[in-house]
Amino acid sequence: MKKHPPEDIVYLPEADTSISSSILATSKFVFNEAIPVLYKDKIIRGTTRDLEQLLDNATFTEHAQYIEIAECISTYHDADFHSMLCRLQSLPKVRSLSILSDCLYFQGNGRTFTVAQFCEEANLGGAICIDIGKYRLDDKYSDFQFAHRRLVQLWPNVQSKPGNYDPFKDLESMQSKWPSQDDVLNRIPWYLQTSLRCWVGLFERYSNTESIRDLEPHDIPIHGPFLPDKAQAEILAEFEKSLWLPDMDDWDK
Repeated sequence: MKKHPPEDIVYLPEADTSISSSILATSKFVFNEAIPVLYKDKIIRGTTRDLEQLLDNATFTEHAQYIEIAECISTYHDADFHSMLCRLQSLPKVRSLSILSDCLYFQGNGRTFTVAQFCEEANLGGAICIDIGKYRLDDKYSDFQFAHRRLVQLWPNVQSKPGNYDPFKDLESMQSKWPSQDDVLNRIPWYLQTSLRCWVGLFERYSNTESIRDLEPHDIPIHGPFLPDKAQAEILAEFEKSLWLPDMDDWDK
C-alpha cells in the first residue's frame, strides 16, 4: 500500500475545487477513457455518508485508490460504520485509506474526539502512532490510518528548521509586522497563531528551561540547558501561562 498519496485532491461532496462530473457526460468514449485517469491520481475525500453512497456505485468501487474519510461520524459500536470500513478496505484497487483525525465526532454529540477516544468508543481496537499526526489501526482495520490534516501538512516545515533557528527572532519579526497587541490578553499565543514552527520552537525552549511558573519580570531561571535572558524569560513566562495548542487552520507556515 502506498503511504504517500499524490497531492491532487477531489473534494466531495461540494467544494469550489471539485471537478464537475458533467464533463464525463460528453460521450461513453470520453467517460470510459477519463474515469481510470480521474481515480489514478486523485484522493476521494468524503464524509461517512458520502462514502456509504459511493460504495453502491460500481465505477467508484472498481477504480477508487486513495480515500479519505472526513467528518467521521459514528454511534457507539455502529454496525453500519464497521461494515463501511470493511467494504472500503476490500476495494480491489485501494492503495491508501485515511480517516482525518481533526474531524472525529459522534452522532448527537458536537464534541470532537482524540484518536484514542474515538477508537475506544467506536470499538475499532488499538491505534499506533507512526509519525507526527499519524496513527495506524491494528488488527481488523490495519489498512486504515488516522491523519491530522493540518498537522501533517505543516510539520515538514517545522522539521526542516535549521539547527540555529531562533524562535525569539521569528516572534520579534512577527510582532514588528502586526499592530500593537499590548492591550490584548495572551499576546504571545495571539502572534503564534501565524506560525507552527515558532510555536514549536518556543515550546522547545520552554521545556528545556527551569520551571518559570509565577516568574517575576526581574527573575531569570538559573538552571537547565537553555538559559534565557530577561526579555526571553518574560516571553516564556507569558507563553507558559497560556500554554495551549492554537487552531491549526490559521497557521500558514
